[in-house]
Amino acid sequence: MSLNKKIVIVDDHELFVQGLEGLVNRVPHFEVIYTASDGLDLMEKLPKLPLPDLILLDINMAPVDGFETAQWLAKVYPKIPFLALSMHDDEKSIIQMLRHGAKGYLLKGCKPAELSMAMEQVTQHGFYYSQLTTNALLSQDAESPKVIPRTEQEPLSDREYQFIQLCATDQNYGEIAAAMFVSARTIENYRESVSRKFGVKTRVGIVLEGIRRGIISL
Repeated sequence: MSLNKKIVIVDDHELFVQGLEGLVNRVPHFEVIYTASDGLDLMEKLPKLPLPDLILLDINMAPVDGFETAQWLAKVYPKIPFLALSMHDDEKSIIQMLRHGAKGYLLKGCKPAELSMAMEQVTQHGFYYSQLTTNALLSQDAESPKVIPRTEQEPLSDREYQFIQLCATDQNYGEIAAAMFVSARTIENYRESVSRKFGVKTRVGIVLEGIRRGIISL
């Protein structure tokens, strides 16, 4: 029985798919198990074929594009992580895909080493943190905390909510402590607590998960 991580590629350009499939299959412990030509094709195949450990999802496809497919995946298969693929690095597309549940954003012109790193990071740690996504997140205005609805799946305190929102600003932890009128040690406790509840390890991970849950409003 293969212990490789199972990958599915969703893209409507056949030559690109073939090239990407070859790259993925050369990365140790990863293998492409099948491909889909667009979101609709994926929706038809997933219920019938083995579920992957990761989906590489193109954005610009027809008739069902990556944005619509991402929303469907988040609703129907929330446990399957996916990485967004695109030729474009505009902030709007990056933020939209992250809000729809993407665990990272890759440009199609990236180097094979970055593709390998992204797949490993997502399958092992849940997110791929690139400078591209970090810049897009930090360019957003998230300085004004808003009232956010609670759910039973998010047992966060009022102060943790405020901390998460401040993590999306360009303030360092010392400045966040001053803004919240608490000590640096208290901020460290918030960071550890939120990281544990979110299942992430870095500040960018906190911000990405905060966006996904609707705690950070972009």
